[in-house]
Amino acid sequence: MGNLKVEHIQSRRAFSLVELLVVLGIIGVLSTIAIISFGGPSGSFQLTPAANRLKGEINLARHQAMTMNSSYEIRFFQETAGGDYVGYQVYRVDADGNPVAENKPEWLPQEVTIPAERALSPILTESVIRGTQSSGGPQINGKSYSAFVFSSSGTLNDVTSVDNFLTLILKNAPRSAGALPDNYAALSIVPATGYVRLTQP
Repeated sequence: MGNLKVEHIQSRRAFSLVELLVVLGIIGVLSTIAIISFGGPSGSFQLTPAANRLKGEINLARHQAMTMNSSYEIRFFQETAGGDYVGYQVYRVDADGNPVAENKPEWLPQEVTIPAERALSPILTESVIRGTQSSGGPQINGKSYSAFVFSSSGTLNDVTSVDNFLTLILKNAPRSAGALPDNYAALSIVPATGYVRLTQP
């Protein structure tokens, strides 16, 4: 009987090194395919956090406008004149009507952009506030910007309920002009209340 136990134990064997390497290779191939289909490890995975961060900044600017009883402006900086938007900064409008920076410029991840197309970001392309940055440091000096303003009541100035959104997309996402890619994040703001909503496919 003792011999039977020994034979049974000896018949069980571990995986060989070759078998383990084959399994690891298959896992690696499947992981690579999954990452490519989701737009790369640093692409799609940065779209949602970037949109949530911008949503938080917009909500904070609205809250500050009501708390400080002052208008707050959010400027969106273009990479090049007429190009897509790649960063933003919040400003408090002082009693003399001058914008005062509330924080440092925030930059979108390198793979993410806000397209300067009316169909995708009318709140910026139809914006009544446009200009060229003349202060704030070398990162933003000379950059073109578009902006929208929260009043002291938390409402959005000079924006209609039709032109009240912007869209974040991946820079290299395949798409037709004016059309949404498969993966995007749209932020819409209700002008009468300042409420911000995030929409994704």
